[in-house]
Amino acid sequence: MEKIKAKVAELIAIYNAQYPDFDFSDITVKMNGRLTSTAGRAWLSDAVVEFSVKLYAANEAAFLADTVPHEVAHIVAFRAFGSRGHDNFWKAVAAVTSNTSRCHSYLVEKKAPGKTYEWKCACQSHFFSPQRQAWANKGKTYKCKKCNQILVEA
Repeated sequence: MEKIKAKVAELIAIYNAQYPDFDFSDITVKMNGRLTSTAGRAWLSDAVVEFSVKLYAANEAAFLADTVPHEVAHIVAFRAFGSRGHDNFWKAVAAVTSNTSRCHSYLVEKKAPGKTYEWKCACQSHFFSPQRQAWANKGKTYKCKKCNQILVEA
């Protein structure tokens, strides 16, 4: 996290010089262990940039070169121009310190498939998620879209 904070401080210095009417020194850095496919996000009105612990650990160099400047640019563009996305204002701000790509290309682990529960009708087997199984156990009924028969637990 220290490298990210140092990169943010470096970016703040660049943007404070680029936009002297604004002060970006209050930007806060947070790491989030729950982000697994989103590399980072910016909370515009709170001036908080939040990053994925997992993706940072697996892609440190690219993260510091692209993701950190990308998210900081969101806060700068919001403060300086009222920008709330990847519009031309954001692109102009981001181009000062990094590329203006919208999405990362980091390898993201797919979530392992969860437990399923088998239900049957006259024509095939159906598989319920734990949530759908819980609803069925509470009395909710489900019908097959092919044969229109009520499903029964296998």
